Amino acid sequence: MRQLTPGSLWTSIHFAWAGIGGYKTTTPGDVNSWTHFCIVNDSNGDRGSGWSDNNPASPFFGRLYVSWNDFAVGGGALFAIYSTDNGLTWTNSRQITTGFVRDVQITGDYSTGGVYIAGMNEGGGGFPHTDTNLFYRSTDGGNTWTNTYTGPAFPGPGRCGSGYFATMYCNPPYWTHEGWGEPAALNGIVHYVYSAGAGSDPGNVYYIRSTDMGVTFSAPIQLNGDTDTTKAQWAPNLSVSPAGNFVRYMV
Repeated sequence: MRQLTPGSLWTSIHFAWAGIGGYKTTTPGDVNSWTHFCIVNDSNGDRGSGWSDNNPASPFFGRLYVSWNDFAVGGGALFAIYSTDNGLTWTNSRQITTGFVRDVQITGDYSTGGVYIAGMNEGGGGFPHTDTNLFYRSTDGGNTWTNTYTGPAFPGPGRCGSGYFATMYCNPPYWTHEGWGEPAALNGIVHYVYSAGAGSDPGNVYYIRSTDMGVTFSAPIQLNGDTDTTKAQWAPNLSVSPAGNFVRYMV
């Protein structure tokens, strides 16, 4: 994941068995210019996600935010942290949940400086299983977080199971996916796309929107026009431009 931060700095957030880290450069086309920085030194950290606020008009211009799951706390509690100096130093981590809520993706609103984490309760995993979308919001630059939204349960996508995870294909089972989506926000409006199963249909992509900064969301709208219930759509992504235009794509 690459993000532009103040001073034309590009960053990439990653996770490894040793913890959460990243790479940064001011010349992204030069593969030898990328340098590593450490965010969290924790072998139990997983699924790191990052977002940077690069709007000079934002009250939190220049902050780089990262969220992740720590499986040494509550079976996978959700955490967040931020840096104000391009990843050189980081604040103390903020524990957002007491138990496991999947860190789907962190994003922010360039116009308001609000930051959002899309999470998911995966209903114990496996296949079949039920999912629940959750949203967490910070309005003070990542210092405190509030669970603003917990949606209704819905059937997770998939055709088979492989241990904890649902898979989109069988024999052998592969391409694990629990319904994870991607959020985007601008001017207090939060957009979200995700995947859900529907009876014999292994996966459809749905869109919901909040006009009150992630407190309430609209009823889901199915985006794909799939009439063949044996086909699956999943792994959707979404982005929004400063002009308010947004683009989505899916597998």
